[in-house]
Amino acid sequence: MEELDQKIRDILTQDIELSEKYKKTVRKTLKEHNKKERTLSNKIVKFSLATCCCTIIATSVVFAKDISVYLQQLFNNNSKGLDTAIENGYIYQPNMEYIQSNNIETKIDNLIMDDFNLSFTLNLKFKDEIAVNEISDLYLPDMIIVDEENKIIYCEDENMFNQYCKENNLSLQYKSFNDDNMNSGSNWFIKEKNLQSNSINLVYNLYANHFPKSKKLTLYFNKIEIEKNENSKNKLIINGNWRIKTDIPEIFYNRNAIVYSMKTCTNPKINVTEAIVYDTCMKFSLNTQEELIYKPEDTEEIINQKISEKVDEARDEYLRNLREGKNENRSIFNSDPYVQTSNGKKFYPTKNSSEDSGSSNDFMSGIVTYWQTFNLTKYEASPNLKIYLKYKGEDIIIELERKN
Repeated sequence: MEELDQKIRDILTQDIELSEKYKKTVRKTLKEHNKKERTLSNKIVKFSLATCCCTIIATSVVFAKDISVYLQQLFNNNSKGLDTAIENGYIYQPNMEYIQSNNIETKIDNLIMDDFNLSFTLNLKFKDEIAVNEISDLYLPDMIIVDEENKIIYCEDENMFNQYCKENNLSLQYKSFNDDNMNSGSNWFIKEKNLQSNSINLVYNLYANHFPKSKKLTLYFNKIEIEKNENSKNKLIINGNWRIKTDIPEIFYNRNAIVYSMKTCTNPKINVTEAIVYDTCMKFSLNTQEELIYKPEDTEEIINQKISEKVDEARDEYLRNLREGKNENRSIFNSDPYVQTSNGKKFYPTKNSSEDSGSSNDFMSGIVTYWQTFNLTKYEASPNLKIYLKYKGEDIIIELERKN
């Protein structure tokens, strides 16, 4: 039974490989809607559409009054919590020189980092032989990002990963994730083209369950992949050797969070397992005990059959929701919960990536787990909070109180 239990957990939590044809269809659809953005995270295509654009004018760490207008929707990642953090000065704009290789100059214009988000804007300046007004898409296929402790923050190219590990004597395996090799996904898009300077602002948004408190970051990439028009099947690959290093401000690596515990709940079967408010969001999770799908007198064969049917049903639903672009993978919880502060202000879920919300059902134990990410930040948090959601149609109210 233990082996079966583990097999079920693996099936319900594993990433599912989508065909290259499916991924290309997603990219094409995004382009047809003039959304130069796509997300490829741990083999799963995710959606994070955006519409706003802005221009950055400043250097170094800046204050809210200087950036509240310029930095709204800076990274186009559908996170009001991230906007709130930026408005409160949680943003870094390094004053750095361009790094040049093969007639292309690049530097970091701005950056934000917390436990779950790493977003930055790369400015790429081209010589006259490449006109930015002809570029429809741009991608850094072999980019790797590391910190001062050689922790790999992001890498989707196996060759680059192995090369870096060899050069730095690291015993890490590609796609084998741990504290030194982050399981991070990404989206990227062209935010702005400057015809006068023949440059492009390229935004990268990275997501992870937990980024380290890094004090320095280095971006390495040897290839720039360019598509000159939306109908082109041939891509221009520019080879070079770009190494961009930046310090991380103390406000990022000394970040802390506000922890809450459950005070009351209208459903006594619900247990809150996490309620933490960060600079850019609130992470919330709970579990509850469901009735077992099998009876004590059932034979092991019958139990296996019942669980297998439930696993197939859950997997089909997961794939169906994935195709439809839905973030939540189960329907027993409502799609519009919210958290309310003491002054009555409501904060709804962020929709940054598919990991931000969802639920799972351990059919062996009957335990249902639910997690959600809200746009509430520590800049607007109150000592007491209330969570409003529906569970199987039942209105649930959870009261939280601050612990630290």
